[in-house]
Amino acid sequence: MSATQTQHLIFGSTWPQENMIIKYCSLQQSFQKVPINTALKINNWSCAIPYKDNEILITGGLGNTNKIISNDVYLFNTQTNQLSQFSQFTQSRYVHQCVSHNDKVYVLGGRQYGPDFESVLSHCEVYEGGVWKTISPMTKRRSNFGVFIYNDQIYCIGGFDGKKNTKSIEYYDEVKNIWVRSKIRMPRGLAGFHLIPLENEKIMIVGGMTLQGPSQACIVLNLKNNTCVSYSQLNQIRSLFHMFRDEFGNYIVYGGMNKQNTFELFNYENKIWEEFLINMDENVQEILNQNLRGMSSVQQVCRVENYQQLMQQKQELQLQPDDVVFMFGNDEYPFILPLPKQPTENLNPLEVPTQLCMYSYMSVCSIDAELPNCRQILLAGGIDSKISQINKKAYLVTIIFPEMKVKVKKVGKLSYHRYAASCVYNAPYVYFIGGRGYQNDVLSLHSTVERFNIDEEEWDQIAPLNEAKCSMTANVIGEKIYVFGGYVGEGQISHKIECYNEQSQEWDVLNIELPFSLEGLSSIVIDDQDLFIFGGKGFDGSKKEIIRFNLDDLESNQNVSGQIVGTLQHSRSLPKPILLDDKNVLIIGGYFFDNPEINFGEMFNLDNPEDSNNEYANQIELAIIQMGANDSINLFSITN
Repeated sequence: MSATQTQHLIFGSTWPQENMIIKYCSLQQSFQKVPINTALKINNWSCAIPYKDNEILITGGLGNTNKIISNDVYLFNTQTNQLSQFSQFTQSRYVHQCVSHNDKVYVLGGRQYGPDFESVLSHCEVYEGGVWKTISPMTKRRSNFGVFIYNDQIYCIGGFDGKKNTKSIEYYDEVKNIWVRSKIRMPRGLAGFHLIPLENEKIMIVGGMTLQGPSQACIVLNLKNNTCVSYSQLNQIRSLFHMFRDEFGNYIVYGGMNKQNTFELFNYENKIWEEFLINMDENVQEILNQNLRGMSSVQQVCRVENYQQLMQQKQELQLQPDDVVFMFGNDEYPFILPLPKQPTENLNPLEVPTQLCMYSYMSVCSIDAELPNCRQILLAGGIDSKISQINKKAYLVTIIFPEMKVKVKKVGKLSYHRYAASCVYNAPYVYFIGGRGYQNDVLSLHSTVERFNIDEEEWDQIAPLNEAKCSMTANVIGEKIYVFGGYVGEGQISHKIECYNEQSQEWDVLNIELPFSLEGLSSIVIDDQDLFIFGGKGFDGSKKEIIRFNLDDLESNQNVSGQIVGTLQHSRSLPKPILLDDKNVLIIGGYFFDNPEINFGEMFNLDNPEDSNNEYANQIELAIIQMGANDSINLFSITN
């Protein structure tokens, strides 16, 4: 590694027009000003890269106003601290990318002056043979995007395209002088992020700006398999921030749009981001506080290689399809986490094919698999992690055992945008019941019910519920579909139970009721005889009661209510119950309105409610923490 590569420098100017270069010293873990005396103007929002030994190229940038955009290129010598003029490129630009590859320098994308869409560039140039030459434009306009080298080709990933943050990826075919859209893509549109190369053709996407704002999520993208999985999250939300690799191989991030002048270091061994203390004098601290966002730091190119993983993986369990349930993440934290019914410490998330768009409050339902040694799950609906865009897409996910390979197939769309809907399987149909869409509190609620025929792969609609509602629970017992409780709008919560009557093809409101009004409740069925409801939220807050309904009681439809057979250790709304065997239920997550600092999960023994063991819940919590997703557990979905 050259001396240039082991130094981290920040370039820019302070108001009114003072050139500024700040250097990070790894041994002292401190930032220091670099003395410089030059009449040349260093622009903010430029792109700086290592060029040759002891030399850095500083390209383009933005002047004192957004109308002054530069095509200047400077050469900075890290030994003499001298700044000199380099050959100018053709197109003025800022928030672009610059990369040195195969003895050539490429300048890609960025922005010029003008409105969003018109100002964002697809224009590209290469410095070769002492001159700048225009090459083929990218297929998409991009600013604040990422760049990496893979298979000896330049890849551009994400960025702002003038209208939105894109998830697309493309690469440059130097022989044909064309940009090619890659089949690989990010799980969601993102700009202003950084990339870290990992083992076995993987990169980590760190932070960035989503449509809804800055993110602290980190996602690992497997370029070989076109899959992704959530990783340890940053401690702070960050976009348009700075990142560098020190001489010890550590990646350190700091800054961002919200001016977080805190520092974080990525711990490879523990796979977590740790707060990191860096020393700086008051003068440097003041400069960074006022100017850090627009200043440019030297970027090390992200080169993705196929080298072996340094850390040994735990031995994977040999599971069968009936031995496990699955938790699904969302767009911010994409993952599929197998949860064996036999408690284990070996919990490793599966990588998600990038064509599977995952959402919060998605409806998820296991179905009878057509093929041996596999599990099939239907997913549909949901809302993005920032609660702004509601989904209609539906997917059939097949998980092949024992290697747990994930395959995805699109199976059309729901007729309505819906999330927080109930979903049940009653062969050969998967039913999507109620939920909510756009518009206000009342108008957003659905009474509509639609279903997907697994055999014919066709959608149709059936009779609506008697109440429009969301956040209810539904289950199948005695080959009939029952819907319990739910939120019905304007602060009202239902205590009613509805049953789908196959003969009349209508929903019947039963005489039997919940003992009190509930939304955000969850249920499981044991031996097709008993249905248990866990937690929920009533008018007086979250609940801890466990309610039992017997099949005979439901079918008799007498004017009674369910029987309270026990209580959880803590009140929980939207808990996720997992039936481990015919006696033990693991309950994880849930909103805790009365006490947010309580246990992540708990075990409930149906024969002995006093017998509780939370060890397995703690193991699941640890696995989710390692993915950085522990604060979002209640947005995720779990199979029945």
